[in-house]
Amino acid sequence: MNPDDSLAADSIPDALYSAFEERFRGSREEVTRRLSVYLPVLDKAGVRDSDAPVLDVGCGRGEWLELLGQHGYTARGVDFNKEFVLHGQEQGVDLVHAEAVGYLGSQPDGSCAAVTSFHVVEHLPAGRLVELLRQIHRVLRPGGIMILETPNPENHIVGACNFYLDPTHVAPLPPALLQFLTEQAGFSTTCVARVNSDTWGIPLDCVPRDAPHALQMNAAIHVLNHAHYVAPDYAVIAQKSGGVVTIEGSRELDGLCDPERMDTASFRRLEAEAKAHGAEADARQAEAKALETEARLAAVYASTSWRITSPLRRLKQTAARHGSESVKAPPLLSLKMAVKRGVGRPARWLLAQPRVGPAIDRRLARIPAIDRRVRAVVLASVAAPASDKVPSDLGVLPESARETFTDLQQALEDRGR
Repeated sequence: MNPDDSLAADSIPDALYSAFEERFRGSREEVTRRLSVYLPVLDKAGVRDSDAPVLDVGCGRGEWLELLGQHGYTARGVDFNKEFVLHGQEQGVDLVHAEAVGYLGSQPDGSCAAVTSFHVVEHLPAGRLVELLRQIHRVLRPGGIMILETPNPENHIVGACNFYLDPTHVAPLPPALLQFLTEQAGFSTTCVARVNSDTWGIPLDCVPRDAPHALQMNAAIHVLNHAHYVAPDYAVIAQKSGGVVTIEGSRELDGLCDPERMDTASFRRLEAEAKAHGAEADARQAEAKALETEARLAAVYASTSWRITSPLRRLKQTAARHGSESVKAPPLLSLKMAVKRGVGRPARWLLAQPRVGPAIDRRLARIPAIDRRVRAVVLASVAAPASDKVPSDLGVLPESARETFTDLQQALEDRGR
């Protein structure tokens, strides 16, 4: 609604603001439907049975006053916009043209059963807002109800864009701030009702908890829902102490003030839960890998080749303990080298045969593991002491053997340098 007279120098013409409301506020039927959610709270507090009226501050086009009249409430409105006041009076609504805080200051103590104000507090500077809350508390009867609705900056689109669509808005009011100021004004029961969420679309559904990365995805969905799909408006509903009937803990109040929402603490909890779940999954994976490695190692220990080569491993360990240079190679190791050299000489001769060598080469190429083993044996025999005979004509060797021999000679020369 229009700013109060303390901002008159910066206000826009009444007719222009009236046209703005018609364009952006919504139809009268839609606004009436949104405001009807507050009727159960007033009924619970016994406001309708009181002889004191409901005062609507900044009543605008008067939808709330008409709704109250239809439900048997005595209601009066006050607004600083002459266009709204004249239109309401023509419709037979009880309206007063006055500045909100000044009008409240002229009313007797305890003269109202309820004071309501929809989309007014965001137009007021901080000092004026504090005075408004103080005056509302004063004019309410014991047990009286206050309802203040305002845009919800928790919704990022509202807080970053839509709020500034109204050129007379001063600053967004986070719910925690307005609730705090209400408590400081003396109200005993206060709650925040996030409303009109149905006008903003359908929030995203969470994925099933057993889906891959469900916790991480649900945390992100919660953040997106909180940023975009959270209610675009909220109301602080408060009650003055001392009344016969209290709304605290009532079904009517909890139905408005306990919608599921996502705050920072909830997100941090979900984030920590997701990290813990990820750590548990990593631990389970590491444990499974360790068990698999242990099983493979046990299979190696139980294999025949491990048992057969056990004496050789013990001999190698003995040589390592006493120093490989000072301990002569054990007989079994010498036997092993001799066997390799003995097998290597026939293999070299066989590979050197023009008709046999290429055929063996082709067959060995089909079995890489055996091919590498045979070439290793041949290489070992070529690397034998100088007493072994080496063909003077390398042309008799197969091409692969010549390459191996050439590489070995180069390696020996490099080592000699």
